[in-house]
Amino acid sequence: MRIYLVGYMGTGKSYLGKMLSDRMGFPYFDTDIIIEDQQKKKISQIFSEEGEDAFRLYEKEAIRSFNTEDAVVSCGGGLPCFHNNMDYMVEDGIVIWIKSSVQDIIKRVGKDTERPLLKMDDKELTSFVKKHLKSRKQHYSKSQVKVWNRGPAIATVNRMITYLRYLDSTRN
Repeated sequence: MRIYLVGYMGTGKSYLGKMLSDRMGFPYFDTDIIIEDQQKKKISQIFSEEGEDAFRLYEKEAIRSFNTEDAVVSCGGGLPCFHNNMDYMVEDGIVIWIKSSVQDIIKRVGKDTERPLLKMDDKELTSFVKKHLKSRKQHYSKSQVKVWNRGPAIATVNRMITYLRYLDSTRN
């Protein structure tokens, strides 16, 4: 089973993805890390030197490059919104939308200088995140599973596993 984790930046996709892969015994992949390794550049450097369009193409290539059947894949926040990536992931595996409140997202990413889209003050950042979440919802909502990242991380992972087991049981 290939499991894709989607959601806005700062919702915990990477952290929860590593925990989920450990619990499931599946290899873990992060599309941002794959791109950085392949391009030998940080994401912020790709954005500044090549632009967002080039980065989105790298994401498309990364998401279609997996050759292992069982995997947990954390996706960049914008990845589902470009190049029919969301439709591809829904067809290829199970997509989990990890949701968080705007306030929690701001707390997690507000001071992160490695995130190329977030170089702004708190008021601008809150407005930006709300606008982005609204525009990305149409893509994220295609996920087969939706999970709020609230409370202890292990509880969120346990909820994901419960949903995954249920979906797996209905497919057989």
